[in-house]
Amino acid sequence: MKSRTFTRRTFLTSTAGVLASLALPAHTYSSPGLGNTTLSTDQNASQDKFIVKLQKNIDMMDARGGGTIELDAGEYRLSALLIVRSGVTLSGSGSTLIANQNNTHDPLLISVPPGSRNVCLRGLRMVGSDYNRVFASMALAYKAFNIVFDRCSPINAMGIAIQLAQCEESGVVKSDFENCGVAHLISGNPKDRKQAIAIYGNGRGNFALDCRFRRIGLDCISATEQMNVCISRNEIDETYAGSIYLSRVHDFTVEENRVSNGTDGGNGIDCINVSDGKISKNWCSRNGAGGIMVADSENVEILENVCRDNWQGHKSLHNGGIVLVSTRELKNIHLAGNICGDTRRGKDVTQHFAIGRYGNGVYSDIRIDSSNQLMGYDANGHEHLNNVFQAQQFKAIG
Repeated sequence: MKSRTFTRRTFLTSTAGVLASLALPAHTYSSPGLGNTTLSTDQNASQDKFIVKLQKNIDMMDARGGGTIELDAGEYRLSALLIVRSGVTLSGSGSTLIANQNNTHDPLLISVPPGSRNVCLRGLRMVGSDYNRVFASMALAYKAFNIVFDRCSPINAMGIAIQLAQCEESGVVKSDFENCGVAHLISGNPKDRKQAIAIYGNGRGNFALDCRFRRIGLDCISATEQMNVCISRNEIDETYAGSIYLSRVHDFTVEENRVSNGTDGGNGIDCINVSDGKISKNWCSRNGAGGIMVADSENVEILENVCRDNWQGHKSLHNGGIVLVSTRELKNIHLAGNICGDTRRGKDVTQHFAIGRYGNGVYSDIRIDSSNQLMGYDANGHEHLNNVFQAQQFKAIG
């Protein structure tokens, strides 16, 4: 394999070029096709009467085979759980749903019951009230099909903002999350950190697209026990732990996400026990530990990612740009076209990997292509800009 040596200037130039290429055409997705009946709801009644009226309208739409309910602009404090049923689109423009202090349900605001199909929540601002300190989620869809949260804005959720449990072809698009999953800020217990979006439990075809996240307690997007998952073009900033987390996921795409400013030792992208997937064209910068970590997985392509200035001073085993981990077996992993530069200096310079490995399991068919541009430090603290590993910490595998 022929190697080329890069200067700092060419390294930074290459980084800028990849960043510019992230602006790609929008991914297409389908929202439920519903009937043409529209029913408007206002706030003329008291809040308690309003929630009763709104639930009746949803039930009526369900009985009719579907329709759209438009909420007028304004704030609606929900003292009871709102159940959104099959075929219903609940749409708002300037509409805010607030968890009332008397509401102790989990979830607090919205539930999509088992067996529901073709539900869309669109344009809703969902707020956990200041005095509601239960660690409940905001919205839950369970064993449902084609459930879409479109242009929603969950804010101040102590627990998980949106849960998709055992759902199919469901997801969140173009939504803004802020200050979600932050129960630990009240309890003081790091174990109380929660996700913004949690997709779990034998689902398939689910997605998180074009969303923005800021100040999230645990993972912004978590997918476990899933097939055919797409996580694309999300912007993530200031998380208290990891950012994108996949575990026991088969057939997945994680691409064109911008992940930055993570804390508390979290990786930008975590993939554990995954298979048949692609991690490509992501930008991971200034995360608490590694930029991208892949562990005990097989048949994964890691292509054209930029991982710069990760490991922000926290003690972690996964420090650097891309970290490959095997506690049992890591098999058939292909790295090409990645730009990895972790330029922090400190006492533990041996931990600043461009591409590193951790664990004493089996490493089988790990291919690190010559197109990778890598920058890191050797055991003596000397900087290397090269596309091959230097010293023991940079030893190519296989």
